[in-house]
Amino acid sequence: MAEHIPVTVAYGDGIGPEIMEATVRILKEAGARISIESIEVGKRAYEQGHSSGIPSRAWESIKRNKILLKA
Repeated sequence: MAEHIPVTVAYGDGIGPEIMEATVRILKEAGARISIESIEVGKRAYEQGHSSGIPSRAWESIKRNKILLKA
């Protein structure tokens, strides 16, 4: 069996978290061999002092995995 592909997942703001939970569940049920690495971006990150709304830890995950799924 092939190894799991790392995917950076940003749950987003507003209704994003609910949409992303459903999306991840569908992908897993469909047999997608992915491993999820969650990041926080958006309003909460902005309020924590990241003017772009994207902390450096999130950028590192995106660069490392090269795949971003965002709701």
